[in-house]
Amino acid sequence: MSKGQLIAISELNLIPSSYLEGLFNDVLTGHAAPGFRLFATVNPGSFEGREALSPALKSRCTQVRLGALSQQALEGLIQRMSGMPEGLPQWLSGHFHQLANALDEQNSPVQLALDDLFGTANYLARQSPEQCPEQWQRAFQQYLSLSFRALATPLPKLQDTTTALEQRHNEEQHRLHVESMANSVPGLPAPITVKFGNTAHSDEREITVTPMSLIRRCLPRFKARS
Repeated sequence: MSKGQLIAISELNLIPSSYLEGLFNDVLTGHAAPGFRLFATVNPGSFEGREALSPALKSRCTQVRLGALSQQALEGLIQRMSGMPEGLPQWLSGHFHQLANALDEQNSPVQLALDDLFGTANYLARQSPEQCPEQWQRAFQQYLSLSFRALATPLPKLQDTTTALEQRHNEEQHRLHVESMANSVPGLPAPITVKFGNTAHSDEREITVTPMSLIRRCLPRFKARS
């Protein structure tokens, strides 16, 4: 901090918030040289071994929430890999996206990361270098067997969930849009977090919206109170 350097911390919430608060108070209190920045990444508190950051820690940080990658984005990443059989990027992106969403919705302690995507793609390409969805399916379930065992309910056929996945993606884009608009209000005392809930409401630090609803219901009330 005294040298004006950048500090990057990965998986910050693997450390208990009670310890982090004391550490931040000791380290970050005082003069910082020009150029000093602290960047940290966190995963949801529902992930195994993580915990949600305390309100005290959140108030000291500018939060940038990154949504899950879309199926189209996953397909583009696989297409850039070498040695991918024709049709595999589209097939794998759909099935991987479906499995990742199911684990997230079920609050499973097992969650998928990009390393899992790349590892699965390479494994499927080795097992079946020709276009063969049946072999891809068997290899997919074999490589990610732990993730499949962690599912509370089996996955439906992919075509049956396409509409639901598209709706979830649209709702997440809507949430990010509301969050961006909320944080564009001048003079905010702290960053605003937007989340989905059954009832829409807002306070100084959080806006809750019902899916696919109400910038116009929630945001004006927040502006009036800020």
